[in-house]
Formats: sequence, structure tokens, C-alpha cells
Amino acid sequence: MPWYFDLYRLIELIALVLGVLCVYLGTKENIWSWPIGIVATGMAAYIFTNEKLYLDFGLHLLYIAIGFYGWYSWLARNEHTLPLIITQLNKVSVIKLIFLGVISSLGVGYIFDEYTNASLAYWDSFTTCFSIIAQILFARKIIDNWYFWIFINIASFTLYFYKGLYFLGVLYIIYLLLAFYGLKNWTKSQNIRAVVS
Repeated sequence: MPWYFDLYRLIELIALVLGVLCVYLGTKENIWSWPIGIVATGMAAYIFTNEKLYLDFGLHLLYIAIGFYGWYSWLARNEHTLPLIITQLNKVSVIKLIFLGVISSLGVGYIFDEYTNASLAYWDSFTTCFSIIAQILFARKIIDNWYFWIFINIASFTLYFYKGLYFLGVLYIIYLLLAFYGLKNWTKSQNIRAVVS
């Protein structure tokens, strides 16, 4: 049976298309990035359960929660609050987040390697822990999220090709390109706002 009649592969393909649309809209600071991302993330979570990538599954459940938080953060403005604007972390904060990501990756990787049948537990834990950090930064419109996503997307597309999840592998190559594009757009937007402010 051709792949396009396989429901599992169709879900993977739809998650790919919605995921690309979600990130593209995010590079443009478009609020529709959030609801589209929530749907794409739910579909990807289903795939990860079948592939025994439990950390990716858990990560995608967190993405859904962070998706609602980001959607709220980008929307929840009233006459007493300013719109959420792009900001940047200082170097000490970036180093602390990298340290947190490494320590978390090692701890989570150890637990899943020792106590589950998780596939590639340390690799999976690296992408999971750093993705949580990057997604929270994205939800708060902190430009440093794009630097984290660049490294995460390299690790992720390699993992998915290794596991034979080719649509998701291609998706993360596209995400990598979009991370560079988002960094460029947000930097430009940040510079324009700095001039205007």
C-alpha cells in the first residue's frame, strides 16, 4: 500500500505541514502560530508514543501546555499592559540556561536509559530539555530562543532520520532554516523597536 494511504504516515505529513506553518507564523510574530502549533504538536505526540520516544511524547505534551501559555501571553494585553515585545537575555542568563539544559539532559537521560525501554534516551533527553527552555523563551518573545532552536533542530533532524521518521526529519531541517529566518526577522524587529522607542 502506498505511504499516502497509511493513516500513520498521513498524520506525520499533516503534522509536518502544520508545524512548518506554525513556526513560519512565529517568525512573523503572528498569534495564529499558537493554535496551529497546538494541533501539530498533538499529532506529533501520537507519533512519538508509537515510536517509543517517550521523552519526545512528554515534551510535546509540555509544548501543548506552553502553547496555551504563549497564546495567552501574546494575547493577554489590556489598557494597563504593554504588548509583549522582543527582548534579549544577558550572557550570564544564557550560560545558566545552558548549564540547566545539560544537567537536566544528563539526569533525565539517565532515568530513561536505566528504567524504561526508551530509544536513544540521552539524545532524546538533550532535545527534550533544551526544547523546553527554547519554547518558554519563545513564549516570552526572548530572541535567544532562536539560537537554542538552531542547535536543537540539528540534533532533532539527525535523530529522526536515524529512527526512519523521514517526514519529521525533513520537518526539522525546515525548522532549522526557519530558526535562522526567525532570528533575522526578530533581530530586525528588535532593532526597529529600539529605534522607535
